[in-house]
Amino acid sequence: MRRGRRDDGYRADSDGVVWHQHFSRDELIDLIDPGFEPRFEVEATRYGGLILLPLGDLMRWPFYRLKLYRNPVLRLIDRVMAWDLGIDYGRASFTILLVLRKPASSSAQSICRGTQNL
Repeated sequence: MRRGRRDDGYRADSDGVVWHQHFSRDELIDLIDPGFEPRFEVEATRYGGLILLPLGDLMRWPFYRLKLYRNPVLRLIDRVMAWDLGIDYGRASFTILLVLRKPASSSAQSICRGTQNL
């Protein structure tokens, strides 16, 4: 497979570099809160975007490449993508929104421990 420009910054090799990663809900929560004592509570999980979101993303690329940031067609594509994001397709969706809340008791612990929890 041909190597691209993003590989130029790696002197030895970029074979082990993961350029694109998809995460499940649980994997995202583990990334945010990997400790044994949960620091956050998940209040809500929302999925969105399925068909029009990735198509719109592809259609937007030439506008950004040509620096046509205020083009009316680009704005229309953005509105359609936002509309698609508003539809919950469940786990088939391209995006996920996690609403997290830090419990009142853990915020006091975080202050006492300083930056150890970060």
